[in-house]
Amino acid sequence: MKKITSIFYLSLFLFNYYSSASASTILSLQEAYKLALEKTETISIQESKLSQLNEKINQARGAIYPKFNFHAGFNKQDVADNSTTKSDQTYLKLNATQPIFHGLKEFYNLNINKLDYKSQQEQTGQTKINLYLQVSQLYYSILSTKSDLQNLNEQLELTSLRIKELKERTKVGRTRKADFLTAESQKAIVASQIDSTNWQMTIYKENFAYITGISDVFNIELVNPPNTISYDYYISKSVNEYLKDIDERFDVKSIKTQIESSKENISNAKSNRYPSIDLNGNYYLQRSATTINSTIKPSKWDVGITLTMPLFDGMVTTAQVAEATSKYSEKRLQYSQLKRQAEQEIKIAYDKIKSGSSQLRAIQEAIKAADKAYKEQLKDYRNGLASNLDVLQSQNTLLDAKKNYDRTRYQILISISELQVASGKIR
Repeated sequence: MKKITSIFYLSLFLFNYYSSASASTILSLQEAYKLALEKTETISIQESKLSQLNEKINQARGAIYPKFNFHAGFNKQDVADNSTTKSDQTYLKLNATQPIFHGLKEFYNLNINKLDYKSQQEQTGQTKINLYLQVSQLYYSILSTKSDLQNLNEQLELTSLRIKELKERTKVGRTRKADFLTAESQKAIVASQIDSTNWQMTIYKENFAYITGISDVFNIELVNPPNTISYDYYISKSVNEYLKDIDERFDVKSIKTQIESSKENISNAKSNRYPSIDLNGNYYLQRSATTINSTIKPSKWDVGITLTMPLFDGMVTTAQVAEATSKYSEKRLQYSQLKRQAEQEIKIAYDKIKSGSSQLRAIQEAIKAADKAYKEQLKDYRNGLASNLDVLQSQNTLLDAKKNYDRTRYQILISISELQVASGKIR
């Protein structure tokens, strides 16, 4: 009795253990995407760039504020024998410098760095969206390959059954040996296709493990979307409605921000032509007299304004303005190019979903017809009205239709992800 009870509790423990283990390996697309966001170094690099740009903003802001410095000096100079000027002079002073006008360069620099920060934020957002597409492509490719393996294994099983039946019929002379050999040949071909598909599955899973950071990826069970899902939702609105969202894409917004930054760079380069004005002040903590035996105390402080007028800089400023203007034109061209590329991506993804949905409906009808034909061929074969080749052909037609259906279904799911990314909106 005790032995039975022990076995019962052990079985219960193992059942709960494997049940919980099995449940813990199920992974949805959103969960895989979340893991990829946490794992990928690309996002961390983008965020590091944001931190650097934020410090550049602080640096640019600091150029507007006054500068305070402490100075200590000792000068020794050659003086005439009868001169009253001291040969040794020392001083300790606090110096303050306040930029008053530098052609507004400080403000241009500050605004440029703020725009660069904003552009980098938008690039980071686009990187995250692109990562979603990479994850979804691998996710659905694994599911599609898994479906291929199931269909191939079914074909292998059916072919093995045909071989078994043909072997018996060959023994009694009811089937030609050539039919038996044909079935054997098909079995070898299907086995080869299974090996090739398993190899492809390994590649997909290795890439999936790399992008998500999952160590035991071969024991992960991916959530398969229901076969009843309707794809017409994504093509229920016209492609023009998706095209309206192009300006909301992160990469498009980023390039628009870069255009603003490039325009500010032109003004920044031009500011080198303007005069600069600075306010300077010194407070002397210690200052030696300039003459020997002087009874006059050295001054404790002084204030002055410095004006610097650029006259000729070897045409450097002119070249900088021309360079900034050229970069501005380049960014505008990049913006135009990116918008046309985004339009093309949306149209292609939209057409693939539309075409795929139509194909699915046609393939469903083909599967029904192929299934009926296969069953009829089997019946005719057993009644001597059809050959083994006819049965194999109808069997292959049915299984090919099933494979095409599954592949088309997963390709539509990938195309939906492509459409979401192309329009800048993922779910």
